[in-house]
This record gives sequence, structure tokens and C-alpha cells, in this order.
Amino acid sequence: MCGGCIYIMRDENKCPQDEVSFEINDMSINQLPTNYPLLIIHYDRKQLPKDTEERYCDCPSYMKLDDLTRSYFTVTENFLGEISLLIKPIINDEKRQSIFSRSTTRKIFSLLNSQYINHEGRSKVLEATRSLGEHICIDCIRHYQNPQLLKDNLEAAIRLPRGHFPEPAMQEKVLKTILLFLKCCHPITSGEDLVESMAQLVQRKDPYGILSSVHDIVHLLSIAPCCFQMVEQADSSSSIKLKPEFQNYESIRREYDS
Repeated sequence: MCGGCIYIMRDENKCPQDEVSFEINDMSINQLPTNYPLLIIHYDRKQLPKDTEERYCDCPSYMKLDDLTRSYFTVTENFLGEISLLIKPIINDEKRQSIFSRSTTRKIFSLLNSQYINHEGRSKVLEATRSLGEHICIDCIRHYQNPQLLKDNLEAAIRLPRGHFPEPAMQEKVLKTILLFLKCCHPITSGEDLVESMAQLVQRKDPYGILSSVHDIVHLLSIAPCCFQMVEQADSSSSIKLKPEFQNYESIRREYDS
């Protein structure tokens, strides 16, 4: 968990980055059990209480659980704890970090940030685990596959001309420029208009390379789920805007990576 979240947790109920609610069914964060699987990432497991009752004796929501629900809670906690132990040496080793993509890393910590004191939370853990498993498989295939072959397959999958897939630096530059450009309230009436305007802002020696990169990225952001929406203006015209949930770099990058 980031320092910003830790700092505001006692006064707020949402993460400042992802705006994810900490509450469960109107249950205050102060009543939720401590997330020990997440603590394993940051601390030596030997320093943490081993006994479940010792861990949660001061947690009102846990003490109200019946024996069966407590057993479900414990099984889920042990499962996530094992994931933490497996992931910890990887995320702390720069050489191994390259195995996982940004998207997979986010899914790992999203899973470890899960609250599983109720049935709904445990169901979300199962869904998040399935999604994480898929991403890890993809990352492992990508890591051990020939980079050029992988790039060719990716271009074919999203129907890009060969050799047109944007480089990482260009992807970041274009995404940030899209955010900046649309926040400045420029009247953009179509995707083509956006591409042409963007190409003029993103400076590079090869203008045609820019145009193709911008076009490809805008195209990816336009397919389902689309990041753009049409907004009617006062003069009855329409312009393209980013949807509210995609108006910062992390959110639009997360959608682009997915």
C-alpha cells in the first residue's frame, strides 16, 4: 500500500489513486481486520502474530463471525499469505521484476488488498485470482517467447500493420498528450480530428511514425470498453471527451495495458 493511502486511511474511505472504497457494506475501516497477507510483503513473517485469535481479538467484525465463517476467513487468509510469500522475492529482485508486466503487478496488489471477511469479499478474491492467473500465464509466455515473434503476433491480433506497434516511450508520451490535450478543452469532433491534432503535438523526427502511433493508440482506446464519450456543446455540436473514470494517467494507462 502506498504512503499516501496509509496517511489518509484513518480519515478517508477511498484510495486517492484508484478511488477504491475501503468500506464493506457501510462497515468502517476501523472495524475491518488487519490485512496480514499484505503485511507479509513488507515485514518478516516471523515478526507477525501467528495465532488468529491474537491477530483479531480487537477486531469487532471478526469477533462477531460464527465458527464456520471464521474457518472460511482463515483459509482465504492462508491462501493469500502463500501468494505473498511467493511474490515477495520476485518484487524485491530487480532482475525478476521484468517477468511481470505493470498490469500483472497491479493485479497482484489488488488481490492482496482484498477484504475477505464476508462472502462477497471472498467471491471477489476468487475472481481476482482467476484474472491474476491469466495475466501471469501471459507474462510468462511473453517473457520466454521471441520478442519479435511476440510483437508480430500482437500486431496481427489487434490488426495493426507490421512494424507499427508503438514503442513503450511513445505509448506513454501519446497517452499523456491525449490527457493534456483533451483537458485543455480543445474542440475535437472525431477520432480522426484527435489523431491529426495529437500528431502535431507529439514531436519526433519521423512525423509519419508519430501519426501511425497516435492512430493506433487512439484506436485501441476507442474499442470496447471505449475510453471516450461524445459531449454535446451549447451550439448543438458534439465533441470528444474522456470518460470521467479515465481522466488521469494511471487509469487510462491501466485500461490501455489491459
